[in-house]
Amino acid sequence: ERAPCYHLDVLDDAIDVFHLLPESFRPPIARVIRRMASWITQRLHPDGDIPLFNDAVLKGAASVARLLDCARPIAGASGSEEGGAFAVSTGETGLMVARGVHVCVFLDTGPGGPDHQPGHTHADALSIEISVSGHRLVVDPGTFGYAADARRRYDRSTGAHNTVCLNGRDSTEVWGTFRVGWSTPPVAICGEAGASCAVLAGSLSLFDTTLERRVDVRERTLTVSDEIRAAPGQSGALRAAGGFLIAPDWTTSSDGSDTFRCQHSSGASVIVRVEGADHSALTRRAYHPRIGVELPTTRIEWQADVRADSARRIRCSFELAPSHLPSQHRDQ
Repeated sequence: ERAPCYHLDVLDDAIDVFHLLPESFRPPIARVIRRMASWITQRLHPDGDIPLFNDAVLKGAASVARLLDCARPIAGASGSEEGGAFAVSTGETGLMVARGVHVCVFLDTGPGGPDHQPGHTHADALSIEISVSGHRLVVDPGTFGYAADARRRYDRSTGAHNTVCLNGRDSTEVWGTFRVGWSTPPVAICGEAGASCAVLAGSLSLFDTTLERRVDVRERTLTVSDEIRAAPGQSGALRAAGGFLIAPDWTTSSDGSDTFRCQHSSGASVIVRVEGADHSALTRRAYHPRIGVELPTTRIEWQADVRADSARRIRCSFELAPSHLPSQHRDQ
């Protein structure tokens, strides 16, 4: 169902099945557990919990750790895809991850779900989550519940996610409680890692518009570049809107232009700069990290108009203040 918390639920079930089966029937289940444990291990935030793409809620780092402890004797050691000082994980689910010492970013480039069970899909193509200095900074809106109400519509909508929304339309047609109509077309992706940086990228064609997102990750900076190219026959200007939902344990302020400061209670500080947009501002939004839980928080938002047969590039940079880094990293 392409939701990390359901992945953990099925892994839990697979471990039970493994122990209930006679010895001779266990090897195929052990292979499944090994693959599932490896996948989720590579896709945890530094705080030890899951990202909240699609219908996901936080499981609790201790709960995740206990489950992986149960899987470890069955699965053995699970490796990761290394690339120098940075690691990049891809895979057919399309949930990509680039991980450095201070910055970790997730990019959702995969389909919302399998065609036979798309009900837990959110319209979140090319959405991201970001952790900085071990703390979640940019978060998915999460899942408040499964009632057919305004919160459910908000949680599944493109406009609530950390991606680009074109003319106010969802990137996948989500409606009702679990219904899905047409889905996001296939996304072209790439991921690279080296000694000093990592790159994640995805592109898709939607509503006669091409959207390309590139995420460049270095030790204390992260840049999200979005290029929106409108079709020649487009009628009028295309309105592109994007933003980043900031975790509620960060305090976000604006200097009145396109620069924002996010301050964490631990002392971590991140400067966010928005370049190329017509307008950017702070708004108040909701964050649903668990079923039935709503926390007020801040969203950095931007808007830009794109004329027919033209392109706009919006560049948003996140820079970790050097004073918060260990001394050996401050000059990197």
